[in-house]
This record gives sequence, C-alpha cells and structure tokens, in this order.
Amino acid sequence: DAFATKYYSFGGPERFVEARFLHACDTITKVVKRRQVQVIDKQIERVDASVARVSKDLVLTSSTSNNDNKQRKFHGEDVAIETMSEHIRQYTLRSLRASSLHAAAARLAKLWGLPYDHDPMQMAQELEARKLLYLQWDDECCPGNSSDTGGKQARPLPEPIRDPVEVLTRFSELENSPYVGFDCEWHDTIRGVALLQLSTIGDSLLIDIPALTATKEGCDSLRDTVGKLFTKPQVLGVQEVVGFGCKDDIKRLRVSPCVASTHWFPQNERCTYKDLRHLIRELNPQLGGKGGLGFGLSSACDMFLGKHLDKAEQCSDWLARPLSPEQREYAALDAWSC
Repeated sequence: DAFATKYYSFGGPERFVEARFLHACDTITKVVKRRQVQVIDKQIERVDASVARVSKDLVLTSSTSNNDNKQRKFHGEDVAIETMSEHIRQYTLRSLRASSLHAAAARLAKLWGLPYDHDPMQMAQELEARKLLYLQWDDECCPGNSSDTGGKQARPLPEPIRDPVEVLTRFSELENSPYVGFDCEWHDTIRGVALLQLSTIGDSLLIDIPALTATKEGCDSLRDTVGKLFTKPQVLGVQEVVGFGCKDDIKRLRVSPCVASTHWFPQNERCTYKDLRHLIRELNPQLGGKGGLGFGLSSACDMFLGKHLDKAEQCSDWLARPLSPEQREYAALDAWSC
C-alpha cells in the first residue's frame, strides 16, 4: 500500500487501488482478531477515497474499453474497482460475524444502510457483556446517572452546541469546577477540530467547532469561553484543565478556522492545561512501563474507574451531522474520564 501510493504515477491507478483494497482487508482481519474495531471505519474510508480517485483518473463508465472490464483477484473472488467499496463492507461484516462481534457489525451495517441478520438473544447478551466491560453514560458517578438527584431515567446525551448564545449560556455549567476535562475529535480532511468536548464531574458539553467558527459571533463566543478557559481558567473558577496526550489537540485547536480578526484560541500565549498521563506517572511511576507513558486512556480508565473506555467510535466520521448517539456518548465520556 505504501509503495503503491508513493509510486502512483509509475505503478498506475489499478495497482494503487488494488493495494489499498488488499491492505484494508488484511488490516480489518487483524483488528477484528484483536477486538480493535474502532480502526475499521478509517479503513473503509480509505478504500472509498482510493476508489473515487482512481475512478476519476480512469474515467470509468459503463461503456468503456476492454481495459476497464479488468477484474481484480482477491481470495478467489473477482473484485472490480467499481465494486471494491461494496466488497470491503461485506468482507468486514463477514469477519465480524465470524468473530461473534454482532453489536459492532450491526452498528456498521446500520451506518452503511446494509442488512445484518443476527440472533436477538445473542446480541442482547453481547451488549450486556459490553456494559460490564466498558463505561456507560448512565453508570454510577458518570454524567448520565441521575440517581444522586432522585431521578430514575438516565440524563439525555448532550447535543453539539452550534449557537453562539448557547455557548455563552451553557459554559456557566463548567464554571467554579475544580477540574475540567477536555478532548478533541477531528477528521483527516480538515486541519482543525471537528468537535471539542469539555466536561466536569457532572456536566459535559460538546462544542461544534466548524459550525461556530463559520461566523464572527461564533468565534467571539469561543474566545470569551474556550479561549479564556485555556489561558486564565482561574477567572472562571476552574483550578485545572486536564487532557490526555493532548499536544495534538492543542495544535489542532490553534489551526481551527476563524473568520474574526483575532483568533478565538490562544496563538502565542501559553495554554494552561495538565496532561493526565503525567499526573498518573507522578501518582505511580511504575505504571506505563519505561517512561511511564505507555498506556492509553482506555487502560487508565480501567486502572482507576474499573472499566475500559469503549473506543469503537474513535475513528468514526466526526464531521457527520447529526452525530449518532454512540458518537455523542463516546465524545462526552472521553472528556469526562479526564
């Protein structure tokens, strides 16, 4: 795949797309075996992009030359360039089914608009097993749990905030909190951030950066809230802003769009935040292997909260609107766990 990409003009578009397809199949086989299903979305996206590129370069049509009818062989099957996107999806669903990962298969099938037949009882058992393994929005002490206020129903998942006035109003929920956790989601097609998540122990905000940065009012509201949080958190009554391995998040926030004359996120000023990895290392230098940083946020959650953080949505499409309930739950818990 790497060579076919590098030498696209020399090897040709057919070899490039075939290499990308075969590499995706191989990667999906490995990640399904390791139960790292969050990587699948990115592989599908890469195949779709390569098919679109090659189709454009070859000007593929239904009535073309004999060369256009050439088929690609994969595990005894004929896979034409035009059908690679369909085949990689079917291959993924078959792989997930063979590994009894029915919940993951059903999620992807729904996303792709494909049917997926499964045993409802087996699916229910799998979902219950996942609830025991991974943090849930309505778990005890999580933001969605309302038992402390006498409620019987889980609090609703947060919706992305797109309105400047709502940013200013809702930001008060974070003020006077000792700690605010943050995280960012992005998409490879943009330089900046697709979603900024901020959370206290009890409240989580999802901030739609592309929507807000499209207007001057939105940029001004971000400067008065997010910008201030990362430069002078004490003014808002916040002791610490905490992220996890967050250097890339800060870089992405700095290059996010801004239609106002002054950027809403601090550019030259020093940002005030703590990296949770360093705080954990200070607490226990033995964790994380050599250097103390050899663990992810999911593992850290398991160490300190007793459950892993479900990363199934990590590589999903964060520019999609509306975001799915699964994406919103993952995004909120990602920041909350910090």
